[in-house]
Amino acid sequence: MPIDAEGTVSLIGAVQEGKIDQIIVNEEEEDIQSDQSFSHLIFVPKSGAEVRIVGNKNGQKIKELIFKIKVGQ
Repeated sequence: MPIDAEGTVSLIGAVQEGKIDQIIVNEEEEDIQSDQSFSHLIFVPKSGAEVRIVGNKNGQKIKELIFKIKVGQ
């Protein structure tokens, strides 16, 4: 996922109701809101950043997404 310049990026996501009860973004737990959404701020330096999102249910990993954010084209 490319962005124009280094800086803070807001990641926003949603989970399917009842499927996941815990979201961890880069080893930081995020609250799941009543509308099943979550958000996380990440600083992306010029060198880029890797983001890992883990969804757990009852302490067991259900889904993991890993993606890279690049600065520039």
